[in-house]
Amino acid sequence: MCDILYFLQSGIGTSTSLYFYSAFFQGNAALIALTATFTFFRHQGLREEFRRKENILIGIYRAQNLALNYDDILTVAMPALDEPNIAAWNARKEELVVLVDAIDRLWRNFFRFFSVILLFLFLSIMVLPFSDSIHKNLSLEFWFFVSFILFQAIILYLLFIFCKALRNKKY
Repeated sequence: MCDILYFLQSGIGTSTSLYFYSAFFQGNAALIALTATFTFFRHQGLREEFRRKENILIGIYRAQNLALNYDDILTVAMPALDEPNIAAWNARKEELVVLVDAIDRLWRNFFRFFSVILLFLFLSIMVLPFSDSIHKNLSLEFWFFVSFILFQAIILYLLFIFCKALRNKKY
């Protein structure tokens, strides 16, 4: 029969406990950097697509000899256009609204993931200096170990949801 507390006392030393919490901290810090890089890259692609569609609408507006600022593109009323241009205007305007929603959704999903992982990083930093003391109290060390593993599973699940949400949308 295996006693978990005996295993923790005899099999895991104080330096192992320190390395365990340090590895969680370093791995999650790298995960933040990777996810943030991917998010900024995705945001840049969405903004470029927005600018491309915005230029199409401004071109339609300029074809009617009207002046338009870039800031007004989502709020401006449709000018008097002929039938093919009306359909093009409505399609591009709808695509711009969808792109704005995609950008908002990207940041909402990223900050949900980021806030949870930042909380976990903070907990990892707080536990690191006390790893020797935690190792002396085996039941506390066991519950820290279990909670860190469960928290890491939650973080990986949130990362999965974040990546799945990015992949399932048109933009």
